[in-house]
Amino acid sequence: MSEKKKINKKDIIKNVAIALLIVLLVLTFFSNTFLNMSLPEVSAQYPKYSTLSTAVKASGVIKANDSYNVIFEADAKQDLTQSRKVTSVYYKEGDMVEKDAVIMTLASGNSSQLDDLISQYNSLKSQYDLSKLDDNITALQNNETISNAVDQINKAKENLNKLRGQYDIAVKGGDLSGVLKEELKELQKKYDELTERSTELSSLISELEADISAAKSALKQNGITYEDLQPELTRNQGDYIRAESEFTRINSEVESLQQQVSDLSNQIADMTEAYQITGVIASLNNEIETIRQQMAQSTDIDEIMSLQDQLSDKRSELEEQYMKLNIIGMDTVDEITLYSYNRQLSELQKTLEKKREELSVVSENYNLAKNAYDSTKTLYESTSNLSANEKKLSETKSEYNEAEAQLKELNKSISDLNQKIDSNEALNPEDIATSIKDTENNIREMEAQYQITVATINRSNEATRKEREETLKQIDDLSKKIENYQTAPSTTEITAPISGKIVSINVVPGNLVTSGDSVASIDIAEKGYTCEITMSSDEARRVQVGATCTVVNSWWYSNVNAVVTNIRSDAASQGRQRIVTISVTGDVYDGQNINFQIGNNSEYYSSVLPNSAIRDDNDGKFVLVVESVSTPLGTKYTARRVAISVIASDDTQSAVSGLNGGEFVITNATSPVSDKQQVRLTDQ
Repeated sequence: MSEKKKINKKDIIKNVAIALLIVLLVLTFFSNTFLNMSLPEVSAQYPKYSTLSTAVKASGVIKANDSYNVIFEADAKQDLTQSRKVTSVYYKEGDMVEKDAVIMTLASGNSSQLDDLISQYNSLKSQYDLSKLDDNITALQNNETISNAVDQINKAKENLNKLRGQYDIAVKGGDLSGVLKEELKELQKKYDELTERSTELSSLISELEADISAAKSALKQNGITYEDLQPELTRNQGDYIRAESEFTRINSEVESLQQQVSDLSNQIADMTEAYQITGVIASLNNEIETIRQQMAQSTDIDEIMSLQDQLSDKRSELEEQYMKLNIIGMDTVDEITLYSYNRQLSELQKTLEKKREELSVVSENYNLAKNAYDSTKTLYESTSNLSANEKKLSETKSEYNEAEAQLKELNKSISDLNQKIDSNEALNPEDIATSIKDTENNIREMEAQYQITVATINRSNEATRKEREETLKQIDDLSKKIENYQTAPSTTEITAPISGKIVSINVVPGNLVTSGDSVASIDIAEKGYTCEITMSSDEARRVQVGATCTVVNSWWYSNVNAVVTNIRSDAASQGRQRIVTISVTGDVYDGQNINFQIGNNSEYYSSVLPNSAIRDDNDGKFVLVVESVSTPLGTKYTARRVAISVIASDDTQSAVSGLNGGEFVITNATSPVSDKQQVRLTDQ
């Protein structure tokens, strides 16, 4: 019993030793596996030979570097200011326009400045002509005043001589009856002449009063005063001239449009015939092609010969159709072209109809203006002498009253002289001497007044002469200005001085434009365009000044060149973004959104890695490569740092230098990995 127990104890010790040995063996053989479970798991790959795109894709809005203001210049050579009404505008904002294309048309005929000058000229000329008539009347009146003064002085001197003769006879005691009878005869003659003149003046007064009454009645009937008639005539004349000019212009435009419609209709008729012929030609070409195919597929000589005859006939018919086109002077016309021309005709007919409606309104205005001018002119002509007649009536009445007063005095003198002759009383020398003295004094006063009157008239004549010379100078200046305007080129079309995009149109039909006004603005394509694009700092690092930019979908454009000219920090992003400036030339326009690809499209590199494999610290850029060491317990993998340089990058990968090409580079890890740290591979 004790022996059995002893054996069992040895077995137990043996078994325990075996178990410990087994555990040691297990730990020894699986220690590497247990260690690997705690190591970072990494993915790695070898550098590859691959293409790498370094281009950065971005989009931005094109802005013009400069724009051109289209100025209405009526006549730059003569520096004349002209204003014209806009009749049509053919472009709108955003449209592309070619150099020398007509942007808008203006009203033909006289400009508003020319109409104003003509109105001023007519008014001033009319006033001058009237003033000349007034001057003639004034001159006649002045001459009559001077002549009357001279006559009065001469008569006074004649009377003085008679008194002196009477005085000599009276002093000698001679008989004066013969002298008195001669004097009576002269007084009677003057009385008869003055009576006849008084009768003439009375008749003239009646005529003047009748003319004045008729003129005032006409003015009252037309509801206008004589003072307002001249300005009214000037206004109506100006309205008539402008209305006539507008009517002539619109009528000319209607006739031009009618001719255009007629010409285009004739052209469309020819095009319609050409279109029908084109259809026949297309059908014949299809038949010819079908016959050719049949000939190519046929092996029967008789059938081929028959088809050959048909082909010859079809070619003859085709030649006839082309001859028809040649006769009408047209090329082949497709349906789109014919539709386009019919569309143009429709638009032209609509424009013509609108212009006819406009002509109808303008014609009515023209007739109204003409009737008003003719009526005012007739009234003016019939009442033009009203002022002169009123002045003449006043003067005639004064002369008539003076004649009546003189007749009264002559009548008294004749009566007194008859009484002296009948009483045969002798003349008193002292009385005659007193009369002589009074007459001499009267003559001196009349001569002094005559000198004053002549000096006053001469002074007035000189002032009037200078005034008329100044008026003539104004009329001459206006005439020269009118001639300059009339001979100046009539600018009725405003064209595009450059090609580009219409940025703005500043006027609409009906507006009045004056020389120097800006009517439109066009981007200057020759000055180029600029596009500013905001991108991240990482993207901007892949862009360099001078880099060529390719326009994506460039087949939509032609002759477009773009290059990076500047890269600057975006202050608003606090350094996180950059603003890349691209200079663009070619067929683009302001406001256009364009997609760019900046930099080279792609290049081949011998060592390309994912961007996740590239690391960076204070010592520069590097990668971690996996190195393997064989041991009795298995293969150990260790990470090793290798310094590199990045040659080029895109969004996902980079081309590097510093590697031999056989390195197994860590691209990803489950936890941070450092130099010389043991790692395990993903597939292990």
